[in-house]
Amino acid sequence: MARMNHDDEVLGVRFSADQSKILTWSKDNTARLWRAGNGAEMLRMNHDDDVNGARFFADGSRILTWSKDNTARLWRAEDGTQLIKMNHGNSVNGARFSRDGSLVLTWSRDDTARLFRTENGAQLIRMNHDNSVDGARFSGDGSLVLTWSRDDTARLWNAEDGVQLARMNHDRSVSGAEFSPDGSLILTWSHDDGTARLWRARDGSQVAKMNHDRAVSGAEFSAEESSILTWSADGTARLWDLGVDYDFPVEHLPLQVEVITGTTMNDHGAVRTLSAQCYGSRYFGGSVPHTGRGN
Repeated sequence: MARMNHDDEVLGVRFSADQSKILTWSKDNTARLWRAGNGAEMLRMNHDDDVNGARFFADGSRILTWSKDNTARLWRAEDGTQLIKMNHGNSVNGARFSRDGSLVLTWSRDDTARLFRTENGAQLIRMNHDNSVDGARFSGDGSLVLTWSRDDTARLWNAEDGVQLARMNHDRSVSGAEFSPDGSLILTWSHDDGTARLWRARDGSQVAKMNHDRAVSGAEFSAEESSILTWSADGTARLWDLGVDYDFPVEHLPLQVEVITGTTMNDHGAVRTLSAQCYGSRYFGGSVPHTGRGN
């Protein structure tokens, strides 16, 4: 058994891709790299306050760290040399590499997300929210940046020039967001407003709202993009149908109980219900044709 010691609480750990190294980060103001086989410390990366997180680049050659000291830093994994330092105005909540490793995306309690060039640390764009930015990610092709914040919004940005392309509103803080596999849709969820919501990436228009009875803890697309899975503090996980044909009827199975928990509208204005179908303690999503007129 290997034991790897810090001088204060360890906040997180991560294996390298080949499993030969372990990366740890701590409230002792350091991230450290260890040999997985025997727990020997290989290098130490110093910040001036708690290290909030760390990650390897895909090939293991570089390590990215971020901290309450208002910085993210890039290090050479071979010898721990600090390559660049990226500054924010408050604690850095997270950071990630672009797919090719040429860019670093950071987000912070200073109400901004920022994009930096890894070659020299130059800041390329700054994306502003009205409260702490709690997460950010690139689209699959790297052309877009998706951010989410305690200002009750998720926002979509052009990664080249930082222009805001869409703003997606919740009733409370947005807890997470992700692109669909093909990049055409955006899924967001809120712990505080008890919903997950689906949006068109091209214009930020809302496609569907999926309601839980308590906080939504997370959500994700299925790999084939045919459904969405949500899970909640209400004691349920629910699976929602994403069929293209909004008028296609749900297949009614024996002993089915349906709770109508959301609605969606297609491009032609046809409305359908979204339902969580309960079988014992499991929930499965479906849709049923629905028509209605407002007063």
